[in-house]
Amino acid sequence: MNLREAYLRASVETKEQFDAVCGRVDIVYIDSAFFDVSEFMGMVNKAHASDTLIGLRSPYIWRDKAENYFDGNPSAGKQNDTVIKLIKNAGFDAYLFRNAESLLYFAEHGLTKDTAFATDSSMYVFNSEAAAELSAYIPDNIRKNHVSFTLPSELNGRELESLSKAVGEKFQANENAPGLELVVYGRAPMMVSAQCINKTVHGCDKQEKLLMLKDRKDAEMPVKNCCRFCYNLIYNAVPTMLYDMPEVTERIRPDAIRYDFTTESAGEVTDILKGIPLKTGSFTRGHLKRGV
Repeated sequence: MNLREAYLRASVETKEQFDAVCGRVDIVYIDSAFFDVSEFMGMVNKAHASDTLIGLRSPYIWRDKAENYFDGNPSAGKQNDTVIKLIKNAGFDAYLFRNAESLLYFAEHGLTKDTAFATDSSMYVFNSEAAAELSAYIPDNIRKNHVSFTLPSELNGRELESLSKAVGEKFQANENAPGLELVVYGRAPMMVSAQCINKTVHGCDKQEKLLMLKDRKDAEMPVKNCCRFCYNLIYNAVPTMLYDMPEVTERIRPDAIRYDFTTESAGEVTDILKGIPLKTGSFTRGHLKRGV
């Protein structure tokens, strides 16, 4: 199987989630903010042993701290390999880019020359013209490896259906045209903040942890501090759930669907992948009926 054939996809942020999805999806993306480079080769081998492709997801924000990390030597001088070289040698099947800076950085270091990649919903594709513009922005020598755009979560069902049709018509003459990927489950990031909540409340201890913020209605929003790249992820209080609505995917006709796991336990991951719906009141339909 190659990435263009991988219909069922998932992204994970914990080792327990990774173990739960291996063998149950076509490809799993592991987040570069939450997994150490020393784990990559072992995780690649484990995924492949379960007939699952594996990809690496780039940071949400690309600043000097991110570039310094990928340029750096994780072994404090014990070996000459940089993080980016170790990633290249790990044997990933794909990459999922959240911003243009990380895409171009990986391209400049040769990681996308022979490896497929997708672009995430944070690289906005709101219409076919935006899709064409983003595709044209990608360097010529690697554009054929751009497998899919991730559909934006802000559009409603009717808009997503129209976008899917328009993108198909726009790229129909290109056999290597990127497809469309629809997120059918996941906690949407409400904010990516460089102001660290843990630092503000407790002081910086460089320890990643899960915190909670309460909104004006006392709903608790999970917050993860990503120390490696020095930003906070503030997630929605409830996840978006669309996987129990097959009529939605039938209308939108994505080339792939994806589950984005963030705070879920291994048991919850397994139930969700089995298609067991969440309890009423514990999820949202996102913008499916609202749009922007």
